[in-house]
Amino acid sequence: MKYLNESKINSSYYVNGRIEYATKNLLKYIKNLPEDQQEDYKQKVSNIIDKEIMSVQDVIDFFENYDVLIHEMQKILEQKWLKLDFKKYVGYLKESIEFLVSHYDTKEDEENFKYLLEYVNHSSNMERLKEILDFYNSIVHKYNKLEITSIEDYLNKKKPPRFLVYSTGGAKILKDNQNYRKQEISVSYVMEEQFGTYASQYGSIGFIYPYEDVISAYPEDIYSWIDNDGEEKDPLKVDDEFILRSLQSYHFVFPLKLIIEKNKELSKKMTGHILDDSIYNELLIKDTVQPIGIYIMDYGLKDACHGYKKAKEMAESWNLPLVEIDKSIYRVQAGLDAFSLTDKYNIILSMIDQVCEENAVWAYYRDWCRIGFDHFVDEGKSDYFLDEVWKIYLKLKETNQISVANIKTELNRLMGFLSEQDVVNLLKDARQESMKK
Repeated sequence: MKYLNESKINSSYYVNGRIEYATKNLLKYIKNLPEDQQEDYKQKVSNIIDKEIMSVQDVIDFFENYDVLIHEMQKILEQKWLKLDFKKYVGYLKESIEFLVSHYDTKEDEENFKYLLEYVNHSSNMERLKEILDFYNSIVHKYNKLEITSIEDYLNKKKPPRFLVYSTGGAKILKDNQNYRKQEISVSYVMEEQFGTYASQYGSIGFIYPYEDVISAYPEDIYSWIDNDGEEKDPLKVDDEFILRSLQSYHFVFPLKLIIEKNKELSKKMTGHILDDSIYNELLIKDTVQPIGIYIMDYGLKDACHGYKKAKEMAESWNLPLVEIDKSIYRVQAGLDAFSLTDKYNIILSMIDQVCEENAVWAYYRDWCRIGFDHFVDEGKSDYFLDEVWKIYLKLKETNQISVANIKTELNRLMGFLSEQDVVNLLKDARQESMKK
């Protein structure tokens, strides 16, 4: 078992957590078995989870038995999966073909669509499903034309951002370290009216890709991070319903206009807004496609933004343009507040970080802020320094003067000759005021 090495076995913290997680997964699998087999597997699971773990060998035995039971239950569920897959993908086919016919001139594919709908409406031959889906995918691409903004047009402020993006989750990926690229790359199509809520993590960075060699396109998360390449994988990397099967059992390409409509309908239904974090789509492109840019969501902070240094190093490593996207602009366009509370405090702390190396009083205050961060964000509390730093940010942003040098000048002027004790007294006063409210 590659996922359970010696160092992990010797860590009681790791082992206890993994055993607890594995036990939950076994019970989830049992719930999905046919009713007449659930009791039998409840007993088998009890035999391994009730055994006291006293030694390294006990740990090894537990996970070996875990693997055996998981694989046994997977085989039992295979027929259930096949039926579910067939029903699901036949539904995708019917919905997509009907959408294409009603939204495009499909005269040249009239016979092809008749052939596909004949299968959808009258066939129960599951073995032909992949062949049918591959045929459909070969047709749909001619109708999938995305309006992608060129990076040059965006940087010259000629067009709003409409990009295919891949978020690195905050990680810095240089050109000589391409382990993230497997057989396919997961990207999302994000338009200007969606950048207000896309990648809600402040300072998010990632790649911009061209629309090329698309092999799957869904209006939902298809869990492409699940390893489907045939190598041994950690069976503990699973959760909830998709422990049973990844959504991408087969490659399928939805009409892109339908994806966009579905995203907006879902978001409106859930929140009353067109724009929300629920807007989501996932496209898979071949790993031979090369990125055309690096992006960072920076709220206009430029080089003072957390993540900017990583994004710049990535851009230099890949020899690609760096695209800065100010989320506040698109939040306002969406009818939302320009800044969430979390974004607001992250921006403030980013600015304070710029002066901490040379100003010990600011460093003291920053550490105090981080201790009370949840208090600030959850309850919307503030104090004299937070308010003043925020005013500085808004002033510099409004006058297009945000830079590390200007932030340092303004914050050093604000702190002036205050001592740590002065800061403590001001914070005490702020806390007393907040208690009264």
